[in-house]
Amino acid sequence: MLLQNRMLKRGLNAHRAKFARPLMDMATCLGFSEAEESKELAHPTIGVSRRQFQIDLSEKFMKQVYGPDIFGRIMLHRLKGLAERSEMHWALISDSGFREEADVLLNYFGRNQVVRCHLERKGTNYSNDSRSNWTSPLDLHTFVVRNDSSPYDLVECILAGIRNWEMP
Repeated sequence: MLLQNRMLKRGLNAHRAKFARPLMDMATCLGFSEAEESKELAHPTIGVSRRQFQIDLSEKFMKQVYGPDIFGRIMLHRLKGLAERSEMHWALISDSGFREEADVLLNYFGRNQVVRCHLERKGTNYSNDSRSNWTSPLDLHTFVVRNDSSPYDLVECILAGIRNWEMP
């Protein structure tokens, strides 16, 4: 939200999105709390945490039935609608851990229209996450931001990385 607001103040029409939004919405409809601190708490009726429910829904149903790129296709549909209505020039997608999701957007928009910002934070990794860091190189501009200070510093580092990337 902070990054989106800073971009909007600078005249960059940005839309914040998550590939996991459909999963989050379904979990909320079933009574899971959206609060970050409760994502590991078991639902009283379903018996699993919100995190586990979303992983199960994604991996055991959505991707099995509709293909491993389903969340990329859902995201593309949403972004195309926003772009057609001129409601967005930049999409800030904060949760791309699966290459199949991102490939849908890369193939549609083109690799020269996408910049990847990889955040690193001391003492964190993907060991407790169903996603993983992309291990194979991508043919697109990537910059790394080490998130060891305040949220404002983080935003400024990301904006600097975006400024250093020139869209053709």
